[in-house]
Amino acid sequence: WVHVAATWDGARAKMYVDGVLVKDQATVTTTMPSDSGANVLHIGGEDAAGNNAFNGLLDDVVVFERALSAAEVATLPGQGPNGDAPELCDGLDNDCDGVADEGLVTGTQCDGIDANLCTAGTTVCAGSQLGTICDDSSATLHWPLNGPTGVTATDHSGAGFDGVLEGNATFTTGKVSGGISLPTSTGTPSRVTGPAGKSFFGSASGTVMAWIKPDTVTAEAAVVVGVHGTATTKGRTWAFGRHTKGLFIRIRTST
Repeated sequence: WVHVAATWDGARAKMYVDGVLVKDQATVTTTMPSDSGANVLHIGGEDAAGNNAFNGLLDDVVVFERALSAAEVATLPGQGPNGDAPELCDGLDNDCDGVADEGLVTGTQCDGIDANLCTAGTTVCAGSQLGTICDDSSATLHWPLNGPTGVTATDHSGAGFDGVLEGNATFTTGKVSGGISLPTSTGTPSRVTGPAGKSFFGSASGTVMAWIKPDTVTAEAAVVVGVHGTATTKGRTWAFGRHTKGLFIRIRTST
């Protein structure tokens, strides 16, 4: 398993592997077009046709409307999208990394371990309205992909942007907890399709990340996650994935 991430601040694109910066390059793009109703988010491929498919395992896909700092990206492989929450000396796991009061040594006794790992969050209705989730993230989209059954990828951003598993996509054991398997498919592409009409990136900044465990890459590009438009209305579209030569992020500059 490898944690991959990309940030874009309107001027530079940066790539990270396991929280470590591996590429920093200036971009021509300074702003992106407005959102379009034709925009559709996919995990495991570039578009509805399944072009540039990613085959393998994925876990914990997260998108932000802002460019995270290098320090924030470095914490996320271990702490998840709530890693930017500070740890307080209160006996609670404020940063949701599974440990309470880590790194805080004082002369007084702490309150002890709290069993709730998301006490910094707020309980909200899930997008499916069939239950509740802990909204503990500043992300615009957070799919932990924990399953464990069914075809709904529940969004934990609190915004209710749930996705649907399609083709041969199934829940399986992931890196953090549950994950999804995206095997080769001869029919409907193996993927997760998200809601239409939203790009999840900001107009001039964004961050995307995921845990990936790819099969052998045979295509020139394999899209982990991206937002695709139609031939006539592309809107604010982008793609992030694995290339035969490394990682890539593609950002559209025109409508």
